Amino acid sequence: MKRATIRNATPDDMLSCADIINDWIDATEWMKRGPSRETVESGFTHAMLDHRTLFVAQRGDGIVGYILLETSQNYIHGFYVAPTERRRGTGRALLKKAKAGHPFLTLFVSHENTDAVRFYSREGFREISNADDIHEDYRPDIFMRWDKAA
Repeated sequence: MKRATIRNATPDDMLSCADIINDWIDATEWMKRGPSRETVESGFTHAMLDHRTLFVAQRGDGIVGYILLETSQNYIHGFYVAPTERRRGTGRALLKKAKAGHPFLTLFVSHENTDAVRFYSREGFREISNADDIHEDYRPDIFMRWDKAA
């Protein structure tokens, strides 16, 4: 099967990106719903594209994943792939696009998100610090970093 197309997001993609994270929150047993669906949607505005880099994965007419970068800080702010796209190379393709042109990337990932921790480890991220770090959702997280090979 053909892989999803990875491209820069446009303002028309914002609602689809919000839907992906909202659906993930709703489907993830250990993740408590913090902000409402509407609040999450309101955060995805075209202004986001002025100061962050957002890549989307598109299959057919639909957005099936995204990765959001705080480019100036080499920080992955959000990275979500629809369940139908997992283990199909979509996440790897998004991450490859994000890595291009960056000497390093960092991110936080929840201890409870064991699939993501394994994925990031396979993709060359290493743990910098763990349980004592508390991220914005007040859950213990792992801080990870990827460095471009010399």
